[in-house]
Amino acid sequence: MDAAFPGQLQIDGAPGRGGSFEITVGNDADSAKQIYSKLHSGSFPDAEGVIKAVEQFLKDGTVLPIDAAQGGCTVQ
Repeated sequence: MDAAFPGQLQIDGAPGRGGSFEITVGNDADSAKQIYSKLHSGSFPDAEGVIKAVEQFLKDGTVLPIDAAQGGCTVQ
């Protein structure tokens, strides 16, 4: 994210529930909107989907949910 948005973002993290991974955007805690939840999707988000959603938010404040999830891997 820092490479895609140099100097434009503040990235925070906090311990969550086991198996959870959520992404929110917003200017402060009161305006934060969730754009992705691993608990709902069952997978981590696709990086390009995250970048597109953050670009849209920075452009005009629109919050778009991320639909794309990373593909799984197959172990043979």
